[in-house]
Amino acid sequence: MQKFASTCSPEQLHTLQVIFDLIQVELRESSTSTYSGPSEPDALRDEIAHRVLSQFDAHGFSGDEVTKRVLSSFGIQAAVVGSANTGTIDRILNSVWETAVRSNPMGLNMVEPNAVFSQLREMIGDCLAKRLSESETREHVLKELLQSTFSSRSPRSTYDASASQGQS
Repeated sequence: MQKFASTCSPEQLHTLQVIFDLIQVELRESSTSTYSGPSEPDALRDEIAHRVLSQFDAHGFSGDEVTKRVLSSFGIQAAVVGSANTGTIDRILNSVWETAVRSNPMGLNMVEPNAVFSQLREMIGDCLAKRLSESETREHVLKELLQSTFSSRSPRSTYDASASQGQS
């Protein structure tokens, strides 16, 4: 999502991230979608970005309306996916961040929260898409966030089973 940050408004970027999370999870979990385009994450991100930005630019819809329209264009029922998944991602992200702030407040002061949130949202979506439970996802994402701050790197944006079994 960082590649779009310089060309998108904050509302567009947030909507883009929400839609990407929803579509990525739904395309992995469901066979009801009529989408037949690229499935590789970067190509899918580009396709989603194109559809999101064209809705904002051409029609001036709100973020929620753009979300519904873009999901529909992928053959995904917005009501099926809807805010439940976004709520789950937000709940996990908030819990991880609160725990990390208590564990390593100085390390988190050194990171740019918007970039980190974007990467962690992607990782949470990826973990949930790979059928990790909410608690397993929370534990994995927290470990990744803390390890990344200790090693002064950005957190990964995808689930890596070997990373979660690595250092504690």
